[in-house]
Amino acid sequence: MAGDFPLRLEFAGGVSLPLSEISLSRALGESVRWRFTVAIHPESWDDGRSIILEQLRRQLIASPCQVAVSWQGESRTMLSPRATVVGASRIREGQARIGGIPTGFHYVEIEADATAPEPQPDAFQPRRRTHRVRNLKQLIERLEHVAIPLGALVSEFAEIEFADGEHASIIQDEISDWRFLLHVLEQCGWLAGPHRAWLPLTLVGGVNEKGRTHGRWLIVPGAKRAYEDWGTVRQRTISVDPSFGEGETEFAGLATGKRVPAFPAGHFPSVVDRRPQRSFSEESWNKWRTMDLPRFTEDGAMIWRINDRLYFGGQGLGWESETHAVPPEMRIGAPDTSEGLRPWVGLGRVEETSRTGPWLKVRLPGFESGDDLVNVRIATPYAGTNGRRGLHMVPENGTEVLLAWSGLFGQSIVLVGNARSETAEHPSPSLYIEAEHTAQYADIHVVKIGETTIDSAFKIRVQQRTDIASSQRFQLKADGAELKLAQGVVHTGRGI
Repeated sequence: MAGDFPLRLEFAGGVSLPLSEISLSRALGESVRWRFTVAIHPESWDDGRSIILEQLRRQLIASPCQVAVSWQGESRTMLSPRATVVGASRIREGQARIGGIPTGFHYVEIEADATAPEPQPDAFQPRRRTHRVRNLKQLIERLEHVAIPLGALVSEFAEIEFADGEHASIIQDEISDWRFLLHVLEQCGWLAGPHRAWLPLTLVGGVNEKGRTHGRWLIVPGAKRAYEDWGTVRQRTISVDPSFGEGETEFAGLATGKRVPAFPAGHFPSVVDRRPQRSFSEESWNKWRTMDLPRFTEDGAMIWRINDRLYFGGQGLGWESETHAVPPEMRIGAPDTSEGLRPWVGLGRVEETSRTGPWLKVRLPGFESGDDLVNVRIATPYAGTNGRRGLHMVPENGTEVLLAWSGLFGQSIVLVGNARSETAEHPSPSLYIEAEHTAQYADIHVVKIGETTIDSAFKIRVQQRTDIASSQRFQLKADGAELKLAQGVVHTGRGI
């Protein structure tokens, strides 16, 4: 069979099946999708069961099942990366699908996704973890198993500093890395300001195997202006040469299609350049299929989708391709996050305190080990006009505290207060400070103080001059008394 069909679909364990057709689809905001058509010769059928189908069945029940395409020419050449099978359907009746293949064949169409995130960690499972990062670049790097920024975006992201610098902390609580990434992109506009040319951002399935982006999403701008600002439009322009063959112009719309997992609906006019008879070579094919999007036409339109089809017609490989382009001023919308990060309130335990503040390190229970610490800004009812005075009471290490965060990356996680977990030692209202503390007051005017009872010894040490003045009668009463004066004169209103 290998001689009849040099195009092969390879599974793990050395199993391969004959292919008659390959389809590849790349589009902004969608995963990179492959469709493989397995051709099953009538001779392989035995009492209604196919040996090839049995092999296929065993492979498909493996999780995850990955496949790749090879071309058995003068030497074995890989024509696709490893892609994860996401669906399969069987066409039973022997209807000829492609010219040159006899009738009587059966076909199985296999859908595969070349942008499936790496299995560990699972990008679609909710996670509880924290991110202590200074800028947007560091935050995106912690999500590199889901997506990586393309080209000049890396330096752009590094310029977006979070307000708290080295103390900045972000909470990801019961939300998947995928959804969290979309929230990150959603807030980019607010962080960067309207002057940034790369907004809005768009995700596209990664296909650059040399850059190790296969199996992830690429973060790319959705407007031509960004590439003009960077001066990269020329490098991204597709130049048509004679190997493309004659072109046919068609018109289409940018349909929503299947999006992973959810992208905004849209319908924009597109000009489709169809090339039904491209000259195939392994080098040109592998270079073409690994191009990321967007690309640009020679007249400046932005290419948002590329569809390709390879087929075996008995005399070698045929190749046809389509490029879908929109006007250069068109903007492809960013992913739809449906709702932003909600304000967060939760409990934690003080891990590292500072007597002078204003930052604490707090460990959040139930969060992933190693990603459960946050920097928390101390908040008090009054801190003075310069933030250094007022009421300053810092929770001790090991105490439970209540925290709050707005959900916005540019704002701090703040301390609401100590959380009561035991019955108070003294009934309310009471003030009980265990540690030695410092107090500094300006002039104080007290309207009234009731009788004050002190159950313990009472000592006052004054380091400087002491003045006590009373316009009314002054009394000191004690069971015993001792008065010591090193020097000075005692004046009284009458004799002793």
